[in-house]
Amino acid sequence: KCAMNLDPILRPRTVAVIGASRSPRTIGHQVLANLIGHGFTGSVYPVNPHAPSVHSVKAYPSVAAIPDLVDLAVIVVPRQHVLNVAEECGQAGVRGLVVISAGFREIGGEGVEAERRLVEIVERHRMRMVGPNCMGVLNAHPDISMNATFAPTMPPFGQAAFVSQSGALGVSVLDYAAEYGIGFSQFVSVGNKPNVSGNDLLLQWEHDPD
Repeated sequence: KCAMNLDPILRPRTVAVIGASRSPRTIGHQVLANLIGHGFTGSVYPVNPHAPSVHSVKAYPSVAAIPDLVDLAVIVVPRQHVLNVAEECGQAGVRGLVVISAGFREIGGEGVEAERRLVEIVERHRMRMVGPNCMGVLNAHPDISMNATFAPTMPPFGQAAFVSQSGALGVSVLDYAAEYGIGFSQFVSVGNKPNVSGNDLLLQWEHDPD
């Protein structure tokens, strides 16, 4: 694994949503809506080759077309496109990936090989990756205010971090946290965790005052 810390994923200043969609029932729509609706303090770049804008924000046909250096790319494209998108991200200097797309090791067979190839791309370009097959990441600190998940709620800020492998459990916990006013600093759904694991997050959070 690359030794780089996880700040590009947990404290990004620029986020690209690759697979951002105009269709309200898609994850690519919800992730972009959450970043905008919960007041992410950095810049957001929707990537969609078939739409000039998504959520009234100018969209780009590829991550390479974005004029800014992207810290974090949230990938929500069909599995057959994930490897090409990850390679494009690496070539564009993206430092962190959150791969929400499913269809990798968890399905066995060809999914295992696809995940192996994805990890090879990530490590060759010295990126760090949360996922695949995850629900995203969240940083509730007011300086960041990033909800890069498809959960419908944003918890208040508090002095605890939460990591979950299960997306369904993660959504449920975030719902209860918002309902009861339980604060979180950061939330990470790790999914298949071939690159960023719970151990990596514990090492990151050990020195985080929040």
